[in-house]
Amino acid sequence: MLEERDERAPAWAWLRGFAHFLLAWPLLSLLAAKELDFSDWESIVIAVLGPAAIGLVLLGLETALTRAFGRRAALRQPVPSALRDLANLGVAIAVLLVIDVGLVTLVDDDPMFRGGDPRAATAAWSILVYACAAALAFGGLARLVHGPARVVDLGAGWERAPRVVRFLGYLTLIPTLLVCTVMIDYTIHGRPDFGLVAWIVLPALLWLGLRSAMARAPRWWAKDPWEAWLRGTSLALPWWTIALAVALGFAALCVLAPFGLIDETMTTGWRIAAGVVLLPLGLIVLAGAGLMLVRAVPSTIRQWRAARRLARGADAVVRWQATGTAGQVRVTLRGGGEVVFEAGEDVGAMTAWLAGGSKDGSKGA
Repeated sequence: MLEERDERAPAWAWLRGFAHFLLAWPLLSLLAAKELDFSDWESIVIAVLGPAAIGLVLLGLETALTRAFGRRAALRQPVPSALRDLANLGVAIAVLLVIDVGLVTLVDDDPMFRGGDPRAATAAWSILVYACAAALAFGGLARLVHGPARVVDLGAGWERAPRVVRFLGYLTLIPTLLVCTVMIDYTIHGRPDFGLVAWIVLPALLWLGLRSAMARAPRWWAKDPWEAWLRGTSLALPWWTIALAVALGFAALCVLAPFGLIDETMTTGWRIAAGVVLLPLGLIVLAGAGLMLVRAVPSTIRQWRAARRLARGADAVVRWQATGTAGQVRVTLRGGGEVVFEAGEDVGAMTAWLAGGSKDGSKGA
């Protein structure tokens, strides 16, 4: 299920992989079987089989779209970008609103649009208009900045999809889609459970999950390795930030626990044990996180600036070589300066592309 979009495919092909993940949800639910309250069978059925039912709907939608428009849409690939991710977020919120209103109207027989609750109808229309306007605005900006969908072939070796990022996106989407639907429903009906902070955090998580789940192999949309590197780094950066925040939080807990600042009821023996075990562990994690920040952040900034210059055609490669470290390529730029790119598993494809030279005259040596 994680290999569908490694080939040339229409933009909506990501729905198939997400649908397969949802269909496997009942099996994943077995891992939490001990936590389920079997006295409430209705809630269990909804929680276990609900995502699988949504997966069936998405699979049918993807199949119908592919049969109707797949051949033409598969040729021209839109360029993924942060602007297009925001446009997709607007579309997702609009779709969730339509689903919520449809379910409330059909299942609960809510007379929202028949004069029963004018305020709720106004709120629903407002959210729909804002979401559609944001989708159109950011989609237009993405087309203006990055151009229309393109027909390119970066070459063999660039079919590897960001599987880890895609899987993290699937995991994020499942609870976020549910909570966002509840948030929209509560907001429409004037319930104060979700405030401004929720309307910032939850759409941000939905944006993160969508862009990660929709990640594609760069072969069919990137015109050069620099575009592929920029997008791959952009996809991974939020997850590395989250991992760093979790590591720092864990380190803080380990350091503070022996002093009783986490639990004041800890006995002296438990504090001594925490000091022996948790304090060194917390210091090690803290030192590792600090070392990563000191080394990775300046290097990533240099690589980002160089990749943007190369992708815009403002500079060119005059010399390159694979370093002794696995996954690294050292590049010398025509405008001066030398940058070591962390290419990871794409190092072979990048060196092959550099050896062949690019279409704008940049040559490997």
